[in-house]
Amino acid sequence: MRRIILFMFWGFLFLGCKATVNDGAFNAKIAEADVLITSGSPRAGLRIINGLAKRALGVPQRLGLYRRYRELGETGVAEKWLAAWLKQQPDSPELNASYVWLLIEQQRFPEAEEQAARLAGTAFSSLIAELRFRKILNENNADSAGAFKNILPDLFYRSYRGSKNKAYLEDAAILFAADENIEQAADIHPGLSQTLPEKSLLFWASVLLDAGKIPEALTYLNAVPPDASPAIRLETMLLRADALGGMGDDEAAQTIREEILHGYAASDVPPVTLYNSARNAEIRGDTNTRYVLLTSLARQWPDYAPGLAAYGRYALEAAPPRPETGLEKYVRASGLKTDSMAAEDTIPRIPVETAFHALERAAERNTSLDALVEYLKFDHLLNYQDTKFARLWDFLEQNLLPDNSYPPELARCAVSFLFASGQDALGAEFFERYIRFRYHETDPTALLLRLAPWEIETFALLAAQKGKTAQAISFYRHLIEGVDTLHPAAVHERFYRPPIPVLVNLAELYQGTGRLKEGIELYRQALEAVAVARQPAGMAAIPRIEILYRLGKAQRDNRDIRQAARTMEECLAIDPSFQKARLLLREL
Repeated sequence: MRRIILFMFWGFLFLGCKATVNDGAFNAKIAEADVLITSGSPRAGLRIINGLAKRALGVPQRLGLYRRYRELGETGVAEKWLAAWLKQQPDSPELNASYVWLLIEQQRFPEAEEQAARLAGTAFSSLIAELRFRKILNENNADSAGAFKNILPDLFYRSYRGSKNKAYLEDAAILFAADENIEQAADIHPGLSQTLPEKSLLFWASVLLDAGKIPEALTYLNAVPPDASPAIRLETMLLRADALGGMGDDEAAQTIREEILHGYAASDVPPVTLYNSARNAEIRGDTNTRYVLLTSLARQWPDYAPGLAAYGRYALEAAPPRPETGLEKYVRASGLKTDSMAAEDTIPRIPVETAFHALERAAERNTSLDALVEYLKFDHLLNYQDTKFARLWDFLEQNLLPDNSYPPELARCAVSFLFASGQDALGAEFFERYIRFRYHETDPTALLLRLAPWEIETFALLAAQKGKTAQAISFYRHLIEGVDTLHPAAVHERFYRPPIPVLVNLAELYQGTGRLKEGIELYRQALEAVAVARQPAGMAAIPRIEILYRLGKAQRDNRDIRQAARTMEECLAIDPSFQKARLLLREL
């Protein structure tokens, strides 16, 4: 980095001394001095340069003299004249940049910082970052190393501003993203006013897509030439499918995925395409296609955690709901089938043990923490072992980080299991330990802008359990209304939306504190979110029927008896055996 910046800077000085000027006599004297210097008479050449210093008027002339003073080792004289010229031309970015670099070289950092303020917004703004870089290296301590990490993205960005080298801009975006600041990475995209290579178009489309800026991402994708290589076209199609899916146009997104699945070799198709296609088939109720895609996914990508999780979930959902009755066995033995038996027989099945062992093998290979987490979820759900949490504690111990914290994915899994199993005290203790070691702070209010959504949600749950209703409400509201203020590290999904349980829990708190209208509105938002997600009943964190029931109770408490009765009737239309709804309807 430093060599490139230096080369650019001194290159400018070299060009400066060659610039065209009208003073022919001045140029002749410069040429005479150069001849004397190169022929072994530097003192004679220096005398000529000293005489010219008073006559130099334009920036190119002065930079040419300054460079020669430096080459002759006359740094003190060079600085004297540079300071004098800056009094006459204080706004010259070239002269200011020369002076800043001189001060940096001499490690006169306070003076350099004062002078460098004049370079902001100029072609030499990269020197500001270079100054900070040199100052940090000069301090040479652990705190400086952390500060250096913080200025790296800015250093690359300023280097781009000074050189217009697009590689610097992409490096800056990568560093911003690596520092979990995807918004800032997206904000520095160069636009299409200049020609970009195909790979750069895809790079910026991906960055913008990750930041949720879909229209801007599509402008870059639309700029990819149609005659691009097959690999570039494939990447363009993948990103376009993601963009269309993010805009809610699932049909158009799936059309692109189908084109990829049929137009490229299986080895070239990334697992996410199969996964999203299987998800689309699930939404459409196309069980056979879903089965084919998931079995292919598990076979071709045995360590792809989302695919293995979907594979396991399908195995559970497709498993026979109950053993056949004696009558059904008799009917089958006679060569006949009832309509329900015939329907069950058409469902392609994956043995639950097969899915479990696929996840188990992926966890044992330890190629992905995500695979480990999905395996733990499946193991917990099946409860194959009497010691329910033995595997979890083993994996936690194996994955303990050097700072005594746990990977967030694994910690989230542990917290969920403990609370789901009714071990609230242990779950709270584990969560507070995780937060303390991860953030070196336990006050959720102080940490709010740094926490991941699941961490804020857990703090809200704990506050509610401790009777701190106002604090719980404020945390839930932050997850719903404060998306723009969430720390960039918090949002792992490309297009963040508040989880349905957050909407329902806040509605419950509003209902319990008499804010019935606000609670009813949130229940309605939760129902809309379930409909938009189009999740099958087995996938929903809170079933639609349960949200309807809670909505009906809130309507009853708000004395809207007629609407509450309609809501309970809607519950019973979904499941006539839902006794809570039937009892409330009788009460109404």
